[in-house]
Amino acid sequence: MDTRSVVTRLELPLAVVILAAGLSAQHGWVVAGAVVVLAAGIRLVLGASRLGHRALALSPAVVHGTLAGAALTVILDQLHSLLGLPTVFQLWPTPHVGLSHTLVVGAVAVLAGLFGGLRGLRLIDVAHLRSLWRHHEIVTYLATAVGVVVGGLVAGVTLGLLAAMCVAVYRLTHCTVLVEPCPETGWRVTVRGTLVFLGVGRLLRELRDVPPGSAVTLELHVDLLDHAAFEALRRWRTEHEAGGGRVTVEEVHDSWYQRAGARHPRLRKTLPTGAGRLFAPWAAWQQSASCATGASRDPITAGVREFERRGAELVRPYLEDLAGVQRPGQFFITCADSRVVPNVITSSGPGDLFCVRNVGNLVPRSGLDLSIGAAVEFAVAGLGVSTIVVCGHSDCGAMKATLSGKRIEGQLGSWLRHVEPSVRLFRETRAWPESATTKGHEWLGRMNVLQQLTHLRTYPAVAEAVAAGRLRLLGLYFDIGSARVSRVDPDTGELLPLERLVRAA
Repeated sequence: MDTRSVVTRLELPLAVVILAAGLSAQHGWVVAGAVVVLAAGIRLVLGASRLGHRALALSPAVVHGTLAGAALTVILDQLHSLLGLPTVFQLWPTPHVGLSHTLVVGAVAVLAGLFGGLRGLRLIDVAHLRSLWRHHEIVTYLATAVGVVVGGLVAGVTLGLLAAMCVAVYRLTHCTVLVEPCPETGWRVTVRGTLVFLGVGRLLRELRDVPPGSAVTLELHVDLLDHAAFEALRRWRTEHEAGGGRVTVEEVHDSWYQRAGARHPRLRKTLPTGAGRLFAPWAAWQQSASCATGASRDPITAGVREFERRGAELVRPYLEDLAGVQRPGQFFITCADSRVVPNVITSSGPGDLFCVRNVGNLVPRSGLDLSIGAAVEFAVAGLGVSTIVVCGHSDCGAMKATLSGKRIEGQLGSWLRHVEPSVRLFRETRAWPESATTKGHEWLGRMNVLQQLTHLRTYPAVAEAVAAGRLRLLGLYFDIGSARVSRVDPDTGELLPLERLVRAA
């Protein structure tokens, strides 16, 4: 059995023995034994009930700090006994013991010191200290240990719990305030975290750095805004605007400030949804930013600056790992339609998808288009992707234009000639039952997906990989209005839930 495992299993019994010894010194072994039996009974009851997991919610820093404090106290007591010094540190009050010791008592003290000292040192586990340091719990650990050494077990545990509560309150109510000049809005004040009365003083001190009469964008990333913080912000805003300035409140996480001003304040913290502006189009948020500056902005420039301010720090750790190599496992072919965003509908990130987008999500047969052919060969032979996805979508302009019967000139007309095989499949399958309840251009969109999968098999690299079982071809269809992605059944044209595909795989 591993030594660390043995030590861990002995920690709780040792702590019980220490407590029992202290109780026996004060009240006798009868009381000490009764307390130990009662503790064992409580432990059994908690273990047999649902309350057992809640009982384990005690901070590990307090538990390990208590054991470390007890170990240090035992070691110090034994050192004092061996050296014949008066007892200074103790876990419990004990009757006065004279300083003289007989040789027998001294020999016993030496053996106890060796065993107890080694055992005590084992209770101070370096691995626990490293873990607590990483989780910033070392303050609670030290407060508990020092409390046990100086004041005893009860005082140490109480001090440790108070320290843990202080740390928790700080973390739950912590916020960061950043005041910086902004070329577009004059000044930008960014507040992140939980904004309650405990942080009002620091917030107001930071706001003093904003020059009077300036234009300010107050950007709130807060999950809770209590009444004191709201009143402080509103009062500062009123005073700043009275001095000729302008304050625009921009809430990114949730509408705490707006709701409080409308007399509908929230009462509990709101969890981040992970969406925010990640999925929102420019029109949903750039207009408010333009109003703040009093002038319209180039949407690309505004979007890039928004990414640099909020998104870059989130995605940078992933891009650093991908800076020298890409390892996508999926080749995603879809339409160039602006409403279809591959990374959004697949919840994927950098390095996940190798993408090709064109009008109509078309894959001409091998040899008919060099660009598509190069992408297919590079994805299969160069990147070694395991899946090629062709994803069509509802309300496709290419499908509508093809069925309209109007002559399309120019390069667009030449490109859409590659839809002709899909049109033939469309006509052949109009007798399918599913087609009767589907609009013409929507049915063509589904058949177009199936036809492109057929065209993919004309590429030698694809045919070889599919035959060897290294590559899978998959047809998907994205319904824009319902934001739903489905699989196109090659036998019926029906849109099937992806859950069936997952279970089958």
